[in-house]
Formats: sequence, structure tokens, C-alpha cells
Amino acid sequence: MVTMAMTEKDKLHALFREYQRFFFRARPMQATHYGFHLYDDLLGDFSKEGIEEYLEGETKFLARFRKEIDPKKLDAASQIDYEAFCQDLWAGLELEKRERDWETDPAAYVSHCTDACYLLSIGVFAPREERLRNLALRMRKISHYLKQAQRNLKVCPKDSILTAHEITESSITFFKDLVFHQSGLP
Repeated sequence: MVTMAMTEKDKLHALFREYQRFFFRARPMQATHYGFHLYDDLLGDFSKEGIEEYLEGETKFLARFRKEIDPKKLDAASQIDYEAFCQDLWAGLELEKRERDWETDPAAYVSHCTDACYLLSIGVFAPREERLRNLALRMRKISHYLKQAQRNLKVCPKDSILTAHEITESSITFFKDLVFHQSGLP
């Protein structure tokens, strides 16, 4: 029996799929957005420890991509994908180190809750009953999620607080309308 050695492109795709599983498990709302629906009932762990674990995972994956993949052995298109992905991952980590939005931006938390539920309310990727069940499960997690936000937030700029207030008002309307009209989901 002859086995073929993995090409560098095969190794890149395998490592990317591994990263994707990590990312979607850690960031369920983004998984829903990208059409991966295994975690549609979750919001994610945004506790300080959960965020630090996620950032550590991102850092480890970036190191693995740089160590395990030789971009010189990739075809031109795969080299571009590799470089773009590594640069995006690196830039996101650098931005997080400098900005630490999870400690200063309450609007991000409110938006996350609303967006995570909105994606389930407009999609037609699953039967209505399944989407409603997942929507209800996500909505039940909002209180816990916002408690995590409350523990994480430190000194917040006034404009961020005002934005969070505006988003919260809109979100309340969204959730009231969603619950009231839930039978009208597509």
C-alpha cells in the first residue's frame, strides 16, 4: 500500500481547519455568521479567563502556522492565503494587546448579544423550530454574559458609554419585537 505524503498545501488546509474549530468553539456568534451552526445555542466565554485563554490559543496557532508551514513550498495562491491569514491573526493580537477593548468598551458586549441573536432570527439555514430553540438558549445566556462584561470593564470612555446606552435602547426594542413577533421568523 502506497501512502502519499502530505503536500505543504494539505498541511496548511489541515492546520487551518484545526484553527477554525478552535475559533468557532471560542466565538460561536462568528461561527453562526460564517455558516457553521454547531454552536448556535452559545454566546462564548467572555470572562477575563476565557478571553485570556482565547488570546493564548490565537497566539499558539499563529506560532504553529509560522513553525509548521513553509510558505516557500506553497503555490502562489496558497502563499497569499497563508500570508494574509498570518498577518490578520498577528494584527488582531497586536490590536488586542494595545486596545484591550474588553476592558473599556461596553458597546461591544451589548452589540455581541444582539448580533448573535439577530443572526438566528434572520437566517433560513435550519428549520424555524431549531433556530427558535437556539435563539431562546442564547437569550438565556445574555444575563451571564453581561455579568462577565460587568466584571471585565474598567474605566470606560464617556463616548463608549453613550454608544453602549444607545445600542442597549435599540437592543431592547429589537428583543421586544423579536419575542412579540417570533412566529414571523422566516
